[in-house]
Amino acid sequence: MNCDRVIVINHKFPLKPKQLFLFILLVLIGGGSFAQKKNGVVSGRVLDENEKPLTGVSIMILGRSSGVMSSDSGTFRMTVPADRAFGIILSFLGYKTEQRNFLINENEEEQIVVRMERGSREMETVVVTDQRQRRE
Repeated sequence: MNCDRVIVINHKFPLKPKQLFLFILLVLIGGGSFAQKKNGVVSGRVLDENEKPLTGVSIMILGRSSGVMSSDSGTFRMTVPADRAFGIILSFLGYKTEQRNFLINENEEEQIVVRMERGSREMETVVVTDQRQRRE
């Protein structure tokens, strides 16, 4: 048997190149708008009771595992969910934990100043001992 035949399939694409380009462009532009989440921004400054900035304060959105820390000047900025109520928790070792609740509209920015109070936070006591024995 000899298999020297070539089969040619003539298939016409239903869209012309210009129409195809416009179709792809519309899909990309239209699809991107559905993927965007509605967000707002909370920014501010964290101070102690003497109005000095606190560096390294942990600021978390309630119920989420991500957050930000305050800078050397005590400032912070974070993206938050818009159009629904949420809370943020501010915590720093040696200070009382603060909670603030918000409702921010889409593309809105809320600026706050938080004054944290010193608190007593007991830490677990650890005793370390060392012993040297002589061998004879």
